[in-house]
Amino acid sequence: MTDPVTGRLIAVLGIDINALTWKWDLAARAALPVGLTLVLIIGVAAYFFTRRVDVAPKHVLKSLMLPLTAVMLLLVTSFAVLLFIQQEAQLNESSRKVLKEASNGLSQELAEQSLMLAALEEIIIKDKGLCEAFKARDRQRLLAAYSPLFAKLKADNAITHFYFMDPKCICLLRLHKPERYGDQIKRFTALEAKRTGKPRIRH
Repeated sequence: MTDPVTGRLIAVLGIDINALTWKWDLAARAALPVGLTLVLIIGVAAYFFTRRVDVAPKHVLKSLMLPLTAVMLLLVTSFAVLLFIQQEAQLNESSRKVLKEASNGLSQELAEQSLMLAALEEIIIKDKGLCEAFKARDRQRLLAAYSPLFAKLKADNAITHFYFMDPKCICLLRLHKPERYGDQIKRFTALEAKRTGKPRIRH
């Protein structure tokens, strides 16, 4: 995943495919060529063993050995190549499908989180007590005022981190870990929010 603004790589997505499902799909796709191959082998064998010849059996076997071997090698090679092509095509198709579904799901989830956090932001920034506590750098007041809100967000929306930072990204308070503060936050989301002036979401 790349940032649409800067083009910078921010995440790599890895996906596993269910091996059992993939094997059944492969078997279904290979059923037709396998069946045709068996029919062809049976037909060739029936032709050579049922036609009449007036020569000695040993001479017949010798004369049939080379063409039969060539036909078998051709069939086996063709089947192996076809199976490989089908396997690769199926794997690529499954990967594209899963990637598309994951990408759509991720985009939808991020959009929903963005709307929720934007609404929450509107409520928080209009709180006069927040501005006063921030100006006074009153950590205890911020902790008392917003700990219940963070607990609810964590329970209802799986939000695990909540920071209060100054314009230099120096952490005034971590609601999820109040004992740690005073360090500079260098998370991508924080730096991008500071640079763009817009909310940033990281899944």
